[in-house]
Amino acid sequence: MNDEAKQGSPRCCTTRRDEKQRRLQLVSFLMNGLLLPGDKLVESLELLIAPGDRIALEGDNQKSNAITAFISREHREPSQHS
Repeated sequence: MNDEAKQGSPRCCTTRRDEKQRRLQLVSFLMNGLLLPGDKLVESLELLIAPGDRIALEGDNQKSNAITAFISREHREPSQHS
């Protein structure tokens, strides 16, 4: 018996693509054409980032450090929020 039969339903070959499209739809109302205005960045990240997501930050260290600090503050356990 193969893995698909054991799991009950076959894995779709477009799973990741479908999830990307679903998430892009979540922020489509914030977009200005293909561009995301800078003042909508935080709101879009709050909509896009889900528990268990891996995030890679690249570029200017100062910007990366600020974004990393923001993400870690926003995704702490609820009991740790001030």
